[in-house]
Amino acid sequence: MSRPSVRDVPMRGSLLALISAVVLMLAPGADAAPEGRVVVAVASEPTTFDAHVFSDQPTYNVILNVFDTLVERGPDMQLRPLLAESYRLVDDRTWQFKLRKGIQFTNGEPFNAQVVKWNVERMLDPATKSKNIGRVSAIERVDVVDDLTVNIRTKAPYPILDAQLARVVHMMPPRYVQEKGATHIATNPIGTGPYRVVRWVKDDELVLEANERYWRGAPRIKTIVIKPIPETTARVYALLNGEVDLAGGIAPNLVPGIEASSKAQVRKVPSLEVMYCGLYGTVGPTANKKVRQAINYGVNVDAILKGVMEGDGERRAGILAREAFGFDPTVKPYPYDPERARQLLREANYPADYDFVVNVPVGRYLNDKTIGEAIAADLKKIGIKASVKPHEWGNYVSATTGQKLFPMQLQGWGPATLDADDLYSTNLHSKSPFSHFQDERLDRLVEEGRSTLDKDKRLRIYREIAQYHHEEATHLFLWQSVNIYGVSKRLTWTPRPDEYVKLYDAALK
Repeated sequence: MSRPSVRDVPMRGSLLALISAVVLMLAPGADAAPEGRVVVAVASEPTTFDAHVFSDQPTYNVILNVFDTLVERGPDMQLRPLLAESYRLVDDRTWQFKLRKGIQFTNGEPFNAQVVKWNVERMLDPATKSKNIGRVSAIERVDVVDDLTVNIRTKAPYPILDAQLARVVHMMPPRYVQEKGATHIATNPIGTGPYRVVRWVKDDELVLEANERYWRGAPRIKTIVIKPIPETTARVYALLNGEVDLAGGIAPNLVPGIEASSKAQVRKVPSLEVMYCGLYGTVGPTANKKVRQAINYGVNVDAILKGVMEGDGERRAGILAREAFGFDPTVKPYPYDPERARQLLREANYPADYDFVVNVPVGRYLNDKTIGEAIAADLKKIGIKASVKPHEWGNYVSATTGQKLFPMQLQGWGPATLDADDLYSTNLHSKSPFSHFQDERLDRLVEEGRSTLDKDKRLRIYREIAQYHHEEATHLFLWQSVNIYGVSKRLTWTPRPDEYVKLYDAALK
């Protein structure tokens, strides 16, 4: 997705304000009180409700129902104001947001420009230890113009600030956070969103109740129960048994059973999520480019995609989704060539007795453990003594940012901003906690790409990154996914390509 020029952003702000007004007029619960109970089965439960700290999609899918952002991405994947009434780019480095009047958090605290300033500054504070700090590190300062106007100034031109704000800067009430502290708010969140958390029993259930005073109008469904069920077969059984109404991460081989059911239906949507394996490029055997290339030649990705995923996915030659601005279709995947892989390992003097660990989460990604086992089996065929090590999701997230999943880890990431900067700055820049690579050329290119408003220049930079990181084999490149959901026939809900499970627009039939 291309970014607007400086001149057309003010016009966009006016247009988005109009769109937003229409959205408010069509608020789901404007004329009726919420009612009913819906159970959502998830593979992994949230890791925290501190909205400034989290980084993982399972947490995000709950947080986005409790907290609001200044800007949001609608079902059409286009950005539009949310807590902001409108916004515009005043100059190359200054974004101005006009806020909605009269909005309150569910504890009664008012939402205003000072709240925006506090939230952004808390995310930027190193003491917060935000895993998303890289997404907002371009911000230099936040200036309060008046109670309902705030300017966010960046260190350099940053064309996707609005998209980043839509993804990571969720508004929390300052007084509540300061009085209760980080430990308390991690399990007892307060937001301005359509739902509020009323009970969380870890490993059992999380209960959300409708915020009937929600500023856009109350949601249609009164109670949402989120139940962690890591095993996909168990999720489908619960769906077909009528115990749950919505289940994600459905394995392709379980689709026929759902389609034959009288209680549920299958909903598929092409995903923005790209699967790949991070390779530690600084220490150990994978510090050698030839070893990394050998791994890409030696894993039969097409066979895994066909056999394990039953064809639900499309090969990628990098870590970026096709829909993202900066995607380069001219870069082609590594062909399966086990003999070439063995030759590269010989040239690299790869140690035959090295214990190569393929780290995978359990239940986070569709068939994650099975994917890891298939990769390990292919690596053994080319002379790499590989084994699979499974991890609980919460521990996996911590180990990822702690750089502990050595030398390979299965990952999936979608460009929430629909821009290459989202993936490249977090997965390729050496200062990111998610990057396992250190390369001065990549660092320079990533920084150049995120600091220019010239669309054509940015596209050239991102295509250079795509070609270079493919040649360097920074990751084991896999595929772009398909999301498969099982949905009760009593529930109206539309899946999104970005994996967001927004329940504000859901309804019972």
